[in-house]
Amino acid sequence: MLRYDARYEIFVTLKQRMQGSDHASYLLVDPMSRCDLHTLDALQRKKYVVDLERFGMERDLCPYILGIDGAHDDLLKESINIAWERRNDWQQPQPICGWITSEHQAPRLAGALLRQAVTSRAGRARQLDRFYDPRVVRHARYSQRSRRVFSGATAWSQLGWDGVLQEVPCLNGNLPDAQQGHPHDPHMEWCAPMNAAISQLQRMGHASTEREAALQRAVRTAMSLGLAGGELADAITFLLHKVLIHTDIELHPVISSWLQDAVSRKASYADRCAEADPAWWISVKQGAWLGKANGFKLEDGHG
Repeated sequence: MLRYDARYEIFVTLKQRMQGSDHASYLLVDPMSRCDLHTLDALQRKKYVVDLERFGMERDLCPYILGIDGAHDDLLKESINIAWERRNDWQQPQPICGWITSEHQAPRLAGALLRQAVTSRAGRARQLDRFYDPRVVRHARYSQRSRRVFSGATAWSQLGWDGVLQEVPCLNGNLPDAQQGHPHDPHMEWCAPMNAAISQLQRMGHASTEREAALQRAVRTAMSLGLAGGELADAITFLLHKVLIHTDIELHPVISSWLQDAVSRKASYADRCAEADPAWWISVKQGAWLGKANGFKLEDGHG
């Protein structure tokens, strides 16, 4: 049963798309979330596995496709319920990776997903590209380099953390001939800390699309400073500080020195921040230091 709240509008949107298309409709599920999917399993649909097992993933954790039998199928309703409830923790893998319309049969669609999920670059072994993950799709929208288009579907909708459908760019249902490499995009290395920061804002009740955009601006600042997205504690701390404490926090002389130490791997930015007391952080948030950086002296209590 579909619960009657804002998710009903999602159901109507997807239902209208399915009714207006001559192509088949599918659900893409990612068990990597390890959440309870018994309501889907109870429908006893055939699973078309995206066979990432050959690349080191356990078969039980490989994504799979389920066919949606019309707009009134309970599979559509139950999948919307799961997606809606799980979006509240954006740091965790999302079990519902979207509703796909494709002219291809399920086995061919699974093959297309496999070919584009496993990529290789010059001089590197093949690696998994979770391009199908709603969190990756959302982060990629802000990249100036990532212009990924999925070849194998005519439409692909996912549910964002904000409860709004987001679209995966698709290319007229054409299938790729072979695995393709993609240019390295440093912005995508910030996907994990970005997701963690949004999740933290969700728990605090402060998540909004405006703050998401501010976090993405913070990502660009962090990259320009040379911070590594792979240093999760430092990366997450900096993103949240930019949004919750001060938009120009990297200009604070003390904090600037901490960031430089983090870039040169002399010390952890997150550890340095943890040594400062609350009163000192309040003074940073108030921003009286801005414009007075020259001759700034370390205040008592910053650690």
